[in-house]
Amino acid sequence: MEVNDADDQRRAELLAEAASKANQLHELLEQAGAVKVTGYGSTKSRIDTEAALAADLARTGAPLTGRELYPHDRPQERPIIRLLVDESGVAYDVRDDPQSDWFVLGAVAMTDAACDEYRANADQIKMEFFREGASVVFHASEMREAMRGGSGARSKYALRPGKSWREVMQALDLLIERTEFTAFGVVIRKWVFHQEFTETGKDPFLPRETYGLALHLLLERFLVFLASAVGSPIGSITLESQNPEMDARHQVSIAETIAYGTRWVSPQPLQLDIRPGVTFMGKQASHPLELSDILANLLYQWVRSGCYDDQRPRLGKHGTPQLWESFCSRFHQEGDLRRGRFGLKVFPDSGLEGLLDQHRKWCQSKRVTSRRD
Repeated sequence: MEVNDADDQRRAELLAEAASKANQLHELLEQAGAVKVTGYGSTKSRIDTEAALAADLARTGAPLTGRELYPHDRPQERPIIRLLVDESGVAYDVRDDPQSDWFVLGAVAMTDAACDEYRANADQIKMEFFREGASVVFHASEMREAMRGGSGARSKYALRPGKSWREVMQALDLLIERTEFTAFGVVIRKWVFHQEFTETGKDPFLPRETYGLALHLLLERFLVFLASAVGSPIGSITLESQNPEMDARHQVSIAETIAYGTRWVSPQPLQLDIRPGVTFMGKQASHPLELSDILANLLYQWVRSGCYDDQRPRLGKHGTPQLWESFCSRFHQEGDLRRGRFGLKVFPDSGLEGLLDQHRKWCQSKRVTSRRD
């Protein structure tokens, strides 16, 4: 027994040293931007795992189980929460204009039951207000054009006799207030990122492509939400489809994040809590992706205003501030709202730290507790 204890201790010391050197090599590869190319992230993860197991065996005489080692491990039968993602702005065009060069992802996390309830309630509103009935799609930019009197959008969103856009917006406010979801958002300041990171090589671990970077940051926040959600759910990702090439790029971005992790999140919890596949969908009437579209559009307006909450975004001239406040109250919030514990990320945030801190506090003041909580 004494020989075995000594062997266990020696093995733990060797693996601890190996883990330390593995971390040093990982840092060098990060600086060279070669972690993903070499596939070293998964190797380092396995070394860290073996070192942890050996250390526990030397300390207690029995190794940790996988469930004990990874507290994010989940039971086999798990409920599904769907993260539905849409965008606003252009990801693949960076202009020398720090005042207007943004890209935004808006996302809502919902159970299947909440999705079904949304569809039924949205259909009811559309049947009441629009001549086209339930076939109408809530699409923020087209709805705004219809309110301005644009001929194409106006015909698509023709109202029934006696109905007004003000009534539509009030009904939409109520729909969002009644729907159970958790909100997420990522705002990329493209030109600032280009100057601070692309040109300097700072933090080579971050993706350099704008849409991929936004997905990378979004998954970090979604994972924190899943880890604390009731029932140990597993996350499923749905993106609005663009075209086959772009869809393939986005699928690769998500797969790489799950496979290799991020600077702040190791691969294991991502792999355990988020399904690696992605569903792509075009715009569909009364699908909850409508909520993601509206949120992304409002976030774009908000960052365009300079991130001031006293200039609340509206959906068209008949929109109300209540819509923005309803979404903000649903942003995931946990603890001190730092290090991924708040559902909205603006990146880079240089020069906006004070405003963003005020926004987090404002969202806390607007928070509502959903029935799921």
